[in-house]
Amino acid sequence: MNTTELIVVYDNYLAQAGLRTAHGFACIVRPGDRAVLFDTGGSGQILLENMDELGIDLAEVEAVVLSHMHWDHIGGLDAVLEANPKVTVYAPAAFSSSFIRDVEARARAVVETEQAQQVTHSVWTTDVLERPLVEQALYVQTAEGIVVVTGCAHPGVVELVRVAKRASGGEVHAVLGGFHLAGTGRVEIARVIHGLRELGVRHVGPGHCSGDAARQAMREAFGDEYLDIGVGARLSFPAAESE
Repeated sequence: MNTTELIVVYDNYLAQAGLRTAHGFACIVRPGDRAVLFDTGGSGQILLENMDELGIDLAEVEAVVLSHMHWDHIGGLDAVLEANPKVTVYAPAAFSSSFIRDVEARARAVVETEQAQQVTHSVWTTDVLERPLVEQALYVQTAEGIVVVTGCAHPGVVELVRVAKRASGGEVHAVLGGFHLAGTGRVEIARVIHGLRELGVRHVGPGHCSGDAARQAMREAFGDEYLDIGVGARLSFPAAESE
């Protein structure tokens, strides 16, 4: 059976020895023989070193999707564009015009997003949410339902999963990435867990800015369906049928 693979290549947490952790997030999404990079972490050097250690050739990446303009998610973009200027970059239309112009000069193209936008086979951006700041997530269609990947989830991980579910029209198999719950109290963490359960999420993988307390609470709440996310984590899902 064909599979869709997700590989975390930049994160605060470590899942595989020999890789470097740092504040930020980036994830490779491979539906079949294609590759999309979601976010670029904060350091291009660390990003490229981790990808090299994981055997991922940046030349195979055809698109880069940016979640939001914080440095720990776009800081590695310069190194990516220098190594592979043939990528198409997907960024919220509300990003600064100077940023968009700069990227346009160094990439194959820039696609400015507002609503859910297809990136490649089985891979879509979500709608762009604008409060408390501009951010989009990414979702991947698999045979088991969609897998949602979040950068920091400043608008709320539940809200981003909700718009992904609405755009896809399918069930949510998993959500992973930054959940923006570091320093959050138990009541709010419980509210988020309840919200994800209500949306039918089966698996959760909090990383990056999720915080140790939220990771532990979700590990307890989801049990065997908890995904241990960190740099080097590899997840495989049965591929969606051809579109």
